[in-house]
Amino acid sequence: MRNKSDQSEPQRSLGKGGQSRWRRRVMFPLIAIGMGMLCAFIIAEISLRLLVDPEAKRLATYDATLGWKGRPNGDGLYVRKTDDIRVPFHYNNLGFRDEDVAAKPEHGRRILILGDSFIENLEVEYEKTFPFLLEQQVKLRSREWDVAIVGSQGYSTAQQLLAFRSYHDAISPDVVLLCFYCGNDFEDNLRRRFAFLDEQGELCIPENNGSIWKHRARWLQRWLYESSHVVYLLKNGFQSLTNVRLKPASKSIVDADEEYKLRITAKLLQQLAQEANAAGAEFGIVVIPFRDDLTSGNVQAQSFVARLCEDRQIPCLDLSPVLSTDDYFKTDIHFNIKGHQIAAQAINEFLATSFQTHP
Repeated sequence: MRNKSDQSEPQRSLGKGGQSRWRRRVMFPLIAIGMGMLCAFIIAEISLRLLVDPEAKRLATYDATLGWKGRPNGDGLYVRKTDDIRVPFHYNNLGFRDEDVAAKPEHGRRILILGDSFIENLEVEYEKTFPFLLEQQVKLRSREWDVAIVGSQGYSTAQQLLAFRSYHDAISPDVVLLCFYCGNDFEDNLRRRFAFLDEQGELCIPENNGSIWKHRARWLQRWLYESSHVVYLLKNGFQSLTNVRLKPASKSIVDADEEYKLRITAKLLQQLAQEANAAGAEFGIVVIPFRDDLTSGNVQAQSFVARLCEDRQIPCLDLSPVLSTDDYFKTDIHFNIKGHQIAAQAINEFLATSFQTHP
């Protein structure tokens, strides 16, 4: 007579055989499909890199404090076919479109320019941008001066404040110029991730606390978007077809009225002026007008910043009187080569008359 252990052995064998057959029937096809998809992705990536220059593609990386910035020491190609823009670019050791930043010489003096895409200037060659031209002009007055820029596409005033805090020690500026763009800076200042007004109307700058895994996930998301042509084109194609904007959490804005936009912008500008002065630097604001406002004659945004500066005794330069729509690209909203030349000359004169930038 067979005991219970003898009777159960065939059942266990059948169980193991069933598992083996399940692996062959299910797991192997799934692995094959996965490998096929990976091969297709690699082929598509290589083909797109050889045949397609993605429009307006940058080379950004995730930054826990600023949200994003250029990839340090990265090289890329910026393309805007509608304006015949095809410009190679390079980011410096800090991740901004400038020469590498080293410690300030013992007797050196330095101007720091804060801003957004209007100082990143991917649309023209670096040697034709207004920060580069400005440095050459300032050096004609005094060789001890140089110019450093800190800014990236889409930065709000709050991010520029955070950038000043992050890079002040590395740059040690004697003069800080904030370039305020009237086209979208008011709206960008509604990003609660970087700044908001509390119930008492006081400015709050939240810390980006979170687990290391959350930061790594955001880094990976940004890396995939910036590094992969396939991911970049799929996302932009989806947005174009569906009119749905896929924005990261850092770009989400609060629902606020016009008064709130003005109040938080004023608070941020005042805070930046106070911190620059407290660090021993002179502070000023350069107002960059929205191209379409030059056509319509709308000066509300420029006037608001100018009044604020007058009330707070902050040196201010409004570029509106010296610019025209001919100084911008036809489709792209940024300065063309002529616009950069005009801006550099105007800012140089502003520095000479309003700051201690002469021998």
